Formats: sequence, C-alpha cells, structure tokens
Amino acid sequence: MHQRHAVEQTVRTLFEAVGPAYVSYDDSKLRTLSTDKCPLCGLWGQTAKALGEKKVTVNLADVEMAVRAVTDVRADATHAEAQAVVNTADVSDPATPRSDGKYKPQLVRGEPGGRVDAVQPLVGRDGPGSPGRAGAPHPRNYGE
Repeated sequence: MHQRHAVEQTVRTLFEAVGPAYVSYDDSKLRTLSTDKCPLCGLWGQTAKALGEKKVTVNLADVEMAVRAVTDVRADATHAEAQAVVNTADVSDPATPRSDGKYKPQLVRGEPGGRVDAVQPLVGRDGPGSPGRAGAPHPRNYGE
C-alpha cells in the first residue's frame, strides 16, 4: 500500500507544476474540447509531457517513476484532467521489468495557480469487455 501512495504522491507532484500554465490563458477561450482544439488542453498536455520526460525519484522504497504518456486531456475554466501512464518499477532491482500504472490527475483552479485535486488510479486491463477498462475514455462535462 505504501508503494501505491508513493506513486500517487509523485504523480500529484508532477502535475502540481502544471498549475501556472493552466491558468495562463484567458478563461473565455476555455472549452471542454479535445486536445487538438483546445489551446489550454494542448499546453497542459505538452507541459505534463515535458515534466514527465524527467525521471522523478522518491525515497520511499526506491521507487523511480516517469510519466510515459499523457492522454485524454480535458479542461474548462475551473477544472482540467488527463490520463497519465506512469512507470512504477522498483529500480533497486535491475532485473525488475518496467511496470506501468495508469492514473487520472485532476486539476482545479486555485490561488495563485492551479492545484491537483485528485490523483485517481485507473484499474483494469486493456482488453475488450473488461469492466473498468483503464484505456477507456472518462468523459466529464465541466461547466454544465
């Protein structure tokens, strides 16, 4: 359980840094759209990807994590969310294969910038008919 908490905390820390970028756009331009149509979504995804390219090490159990991919980024004037694939392998044992976990960080607007409201682990297998499929989109209609 400790390792999972460490992973969630690291994902939270990564996305906390995205807050200033999140609030840098004019609210009137924000919509709940796909990444390619939303300047904020694109910026948030690019920033998260740039952060993810740097490996982050936490002391707890020598778990090294790197964000492998950021997808399904959505935003409006007060909220943003994405899905992140995070490597959670224990690097203290070189024989340990890479282990990817899927998380959904949720960002809310706050003062002086954005803050991470939640980091939700996405469980399930990427297979047809799997309940709780991690790769399935998680639509959220903000602003309704």
